[in-house]
Amino acid sequence: MGGIEAACLDAGYHLIVASTAGDPRREIEAFRVVMGQQPDGLIILSARAGHAYETVLKGVEVPVVFINSAQPGERVFSIATDNEHGGWLATRHLLDLGHRRIAYLGGPTAGRSHQARAAGYRRALQEAGLRFDPELVLPGDGSLAAGRAALARLLERKADGKPTALFCYNDLSALGLLAEAHRRGLRLPDDLSVVGFDNVPYAEISLPPLTTVDQRKEELGRLAVLTLLAARRREPVSDIRLRGDLILRESTAPPRMDDGRRTDDGR
Repeated sequence: MGGIEAACLDAGYHLIVASTAGDPRREIEAFRVVMGQQPDGLIILSARAGHAYETVLKGVEVPVVFINSAQPGERVFSIATDNEHGGWLATRHLLDLGHRRIAYLGGPTAGRSHQARAAGYRRALQEAGLRFDPELVLPGDGSLAAGRAALARLLERKADGKPTALFCYNDLSALGLLAEAHRRGLRLPDDLSVVGFDNVPYAEISLPPLTTVDQRKEELGRLAVLTLLAARRREPVSDIRLRGDLILRESTAPPRMDDGRRTDDGR
């Protein structure tokens, strides 16, 4: 929203905002209300209404830009995070540290972002010559509770079945896992390296500070406005997939060997 607002102000446009609290019915109603104001264009952030747009987008003459979702249409465009690359980036970081048993804590199974991040996780393992193990994929929904539950399940495993690192679908579930680890007296990253996805503000002040993939949200918003304005000028416009950045903090480290030394420096 910050990126959208700043880009609109720079271009001399006023911004009308409608919040839907993730409710698909409210989202479609908000769409109709905003379109009734005869806007120059519309940006829809993280749509939840899905197939309902197939009907309401018919006959819309102004450009519509979806952020982190997509819909078909002649004047409909998409600006989104490259989730597959982000999943690969997080897993590649753990592989580069020397981890070989890396788990993935998933998000909502029907969500495209979960599926893409999981695909990136699998691609990184494959490129490293490692076999994909379904037992290392933990169910989740992106919540704090999912992170707490995931750690409990990991601790129930036998020593040879426990991963040394975990890539979480998002920061929220990763923060839940970190909180549960602190409650149980575990030392991170000594006992387990953890990577999140989003780079929410709390990730920088968690214990330990969370290594994560930054979605570059402000840039997503800015590009959405630039795409919309270019489409209004009838310039050639294409969908954009924006690659995130790995933010290194203190929740990841090389795995420890059986004698307690790290694999990187022998300490």
